[in-house]
Amino acid sequence: MERSKAQELGKVRYKTGRVCVRGHRKERYTTSGQCVECCRLKGQLPNKVPTPQQLAKMSGHKFYYGKRCPKYRHGRLKYTSCGACVQCRRVRTRKYIKRIKKTPEGRARLNEHARKYCLKHNKLPYNAICLPQTIEQMPLRKPKVEVAANS
Repeated sequence: MERSKAQELGKVRYKTGRVCVRGHRKERYTTSGQCVECCRLKGQLPNKVPTPQQLAKMSGHKFYYGKRCPKYRHGRLKYTSCGACVQCRRVRTRKYIKRIKKTPEGRARLNEHARKYCLKHNKLPYNAICLPQTIEQMPLRKPKVEVAANS
């Protein structure tokens, strides 16, 4: 079948029966005439423009500018990994931390997370009173204890 005939019929692919430049005897795309197997090997789709998120991800960036946040109309800065609005994520994280701090188990979990972060990134905790000899000797942050005033 010829490409023009396949386009008239509205097909996405067509078969020529001929071998492509690289020796594949596969279908071809009607939009570009490229061999399906060659496109698969290259890892690209014909005539497809990458989104700003894909471009940022390919170039190794952590953020990209996309459309405004539809929920709160925040700025356009988004994470490349998931496409989430940076400001929405921050608000959600603050609300989560505020809610979880109310219970002793939650405070202990946050303390453990902070300790692991400090160990991983070779940082001292912000509440260290004296400098420990090694990073493993870092003190855990103790939960606040309310002192009842005697009347």
